Amino acid sequence: MLLMTRPEKQAVKDMAFLKEHGVQCMLAPMLKIEKLDFVLPEPKSFNSFIMTSANAADILKLALPEKHKLFKCPVIAIGNQTSEAAEKAGFKRVINASGTALDIIDLIRSKKKDAQKRYIYLRGEDISVDIEEDLQSRNVQCSSIIIYKSILAKDLPVTVVNALKNHDVSQVAFLSSRTAMNFVNLVRLNGLDDTLKHTKALCISNSVLECVRVLNWESTHVSERPDGVAFKDLILNMYAIREAS
Repeated sequence: MLLMTRPEKQAVKDMAFLKEHGVQCMLAPMLKIEKLDFVLPEPKSFNSFIMTSANAADILKLALPEKHKLFKCPVIAIGNQTSEAAEKAGFKRVINASGTALDIIDLIRSKKKDAQKRYIYLRGEDISVDIEEDLQSRNVQCSSIIIYKSILAKDLPVTVVNALKNHDVSQVAFLSSRTAMNFVNLVRLNGLDDTLKHTKALCISNSVLECVRVLNWESTHVSERPDGVAFKDLILNMYAIREAS
């Protein structure tokens, strides 16, 4: 069984996809997303939004009325999931900068015309790369608006604790450093360090892998690319290997 650790709304979508491919899943969200109060600028005052998480698009979909004028603004988004979330929210002009926050920075820097524009970075309280600071250091106008925060889970669900003790969890999926670090803390809190010897850790990036490496896994694996599509491929490949063995 695969244990999903990302926030529930996103995990449910992933689990539905994986179920269609024969992968059994259970859920233990390591954090939840909470909307904050924020004020958005007028469209004429900037050129494009930057989004590095689907959470930002989901929050705007809830905060703005349908067909709001801000939905006409361009969005530079990381990866397929964030791009799709932006489109579903109502944005019509979405540019998919595949990969990581560094890819967005490189994309903007690579075009002289884009480097002269003004960007609004919609983000959560906690970030791994400060896009605003990096772009400003390169004389690109960018301002951040914090629109949500992540609240860490305080414990593992009892069903998950029992599943780990019974070695029913064959794989654990990690898509962010924060969820990975909180999982490590809660595993240790429950004295479950020795229950993972027959469990594989599947990580979306090397930085996430570094967070979970401290636990005693059967093995650890990293997605070929740090995006949702490649990570799903990793899960399906690992599941196929397990079924064939």
